[in-house]
Amino acid sequence: MMNKLASALASLFPRFVYLQPSRENRMLTVHIRKEGRSMKRFSRLLQYILPAALLCALVPGRPLAASEKGTIVVVSFDGMKNDYIHEHKKELPHLNKIMKHGFDAKDITAVYPSLTAASHASIATGAKPEKTGLVSNAFHNKNFKLTETEDAFWSALDVPAIWSEGRKHGKVTATICFPGSNPEVSKAHADYAIYYKDTFAKSDLVHLTFRPAKGWNNAPKSRKPLKEAVYRLKLKGAKNRTIHVLAAALHHDAYDLFYFSDNKTIEDKDARVGVNQWGSFTLNENHQPAGFWFKMKKTDRTLSKAEMYRTAVTSASIKGPGDFAKTINSLFGFFPVDEDLAAFKKGWITRTEYEDISTRFAQWVQNVSLFIKDRYKPDLLMFYEPQIDHEEHAYLSTDPRQSGYSDKKAKTYAARVRWAYQLADHTVGKTLQSLGENDKLFVVSDHGMEPMHTGLSPNYELKKHGLLVLKKNGEIDLNRTKSYAVASGTMAHVYINLKGSKKGGIVSKQDYGNVQQEVAKIFSSVRDPRILASKSKLAGFYLSDWWQGITNGHSSWSTTKETVSSLYDTVKNDPARPYESVIKAQSKKSEWFHHPHAGDVTLVAARGYMMDSDISSSFHAPSELRNHGGNPERSDLRPVLLAYGKDIPHKKVSRRLSLIDIAPTLYRMMNVPAPFFVDGKEIKELVP
Repeated sequence: MMNKLASALASLFPRFVYLQPSRENRMLTVHIRKEGRSMKRFSRLLQYILPAALLCALVPGRPLAASEKGTIVVVSFDGMKNDYIHEHKKELPHLNKIMKHGFDAKDITAVYPSLTAASHASIATGAKPEKTGLVSNAFHNKNFKLTETEDAFWSALDVPAIWSEGRKHGKVTATICFPGSNPEVSKAHADYAIYYKDTFAKSDLVHLTFRPAKGWNNAPKSRKPLKEAVYRLKLKGAKNRTIHVLAAALHHDAYDLFYFSDNKTIEDKDARVGVNQWGSFTLNENHQPAGFWFKMKKTDRTLSKAEMYRTAVTSASIKGPGDFAKTINSLFGFFPVDEDLAAFKKGWITRTEYEDISTRFAQWVQNVSLFIKDRYKPDLLMFYEPQIDHEEHAYLSTDPRQSGYSDKKAKTYAARVRWAYQLADHTVGKTLQSLGENDKLFVVSDHGMEPMHTGLSPNYELKKHGLLVLKKNGEIDLNRTKSYAVASGTMAHVYINLKGSKKGGIVSKQDYGNVQQEVAKIFSSVRDPRILASKSKLAGFYLSDWWQGITNGHSSWSTTKETVSSLYDTVKNDPARPYESVIKAQSKKSEWFHHPHAGDVTLVAARGYMMDSDISSSFHAPSELRNHGGNPERSDLRPVLLAYGKDIPHKKVSRRLSLIDIAPTLYRMMNVPAPFFVDGKEIKELVP
């Protein structure tokens, strides 16, 4: 750096300055020529030039602020279907605005497997799953027991994500709930990072017993005698809590206000709610804010019956410089739970209350993300919302082969899915409003969804052929089990219990090939002879789905081929092959799973089939109405890629793109060189 300074002085003032190399330290020494009055004037000038030059040399140039160069915002909506947003664009005004006036990729594929963790890892890195290591949502690790698995959402990536690479090149990055960005499992996180952390307790419906109140401080006046109840909150991994509830009748002859306190002293910070009103309770656990939302549900005039619904007790990991975590917690409160479908199905809460919970989470993520954009001005901001995925898994009913299918139920369920898309559209609208003149917005998703009519049990097939053995108590006997399947959505990895590779392995290296071949043969030979719907109903389903795409201008040649193939299979009426692909680890077809996390045999289900851990039958009703994970070439699994903002062209692109193309495009926009491991290509329409 000092050599550059010396060279600059010599080039600017050759009449007065010359350089001489130093033999000792290879530094250039500045010498001043002696040339009379001109030299005196230069010497006085040098008194001002040299300090300024030194300051410029020692202080690096300030990069442009994000307000000057813009923020790239990437929002991912889990499970958002490419065909859905085009076919329902009139109901989604903000997404429709981007489709009309921005960039719209009409034919984009997810990665293989088309699962949330794997796809988001590829979005963030530009690399395929065999490089990121996230080959499924759950997988087996070397040297684990055969049945022990790792959760991909709590796993580190094998290659750096764009938020990490950006930081290395002086960019400011932020991630909020984006899968793969967990700062607890990797030091290579964004400058500002927020992610799911502990769930201290699951949701509950609590029956409260009220008695005459005693020992309260600052108690309110009441038209009826004050009553109290004690609620003992059991927490996993933290100290249990005692919460005191005080009931008062302020405005009526019935108890209409409830105070929640941890010390029987009413303070301004304490939650207070009426009947059927939401309230929140904050806890500080392990130096991090946690909490839950609650609602007093059923009460009578005397409080002889009183029920309180409580959400899960949740928290977040918040990492950032200075008082970032403190700022987020003070302005936005604790990290709320993202959904509670289980409580809705149990009848603890209404559909409206369920939507309240999901909306609260989406708005928390949205508000925090846009606050970070405005306050900290990152070069790259990536955030994530899962509500569409939740609704589609549970309610996207379109296939007449689905259990309990009816037109009436399909219509009811369609409204619930529509609500989730409209919630996402609201987030898009708020984000569009936040954009400055130099900002860009990318709306992406990780995969689409396919209708499920049948559940498959890979471990049942292994058990039936003696490769998986149970003890008398129903547990898996690892001393006699040769293989075990770990399922995620519509695919599964089958692991062989190999000696030296698995803890307690029993299969020798010499016998490995025979066991692998036997596993592959078992699943290749499975057939499903059942007839779940008439030919006319199936034909109507396929043609209706295809025609809807045609009328909305979204069907392509690939979807037409799929429809023709499905109609042919319907007429042919041969027993279905539910395990569409059975791939051994060493085969050329498995190049996308060349990673230690991958199974010795990979199973990919045919359309309409999903896999689970059940071991009681070959075929059964699926646990979910929609799922994903299989061949990303299928049209139902197409994700979303839209872009809008500064220098984004108004263009609909029909050529085939992939989720792995997003990261290299973002690298180019950020003027950061793409790492060597990137598999994707820059999208030329976005970075010409």
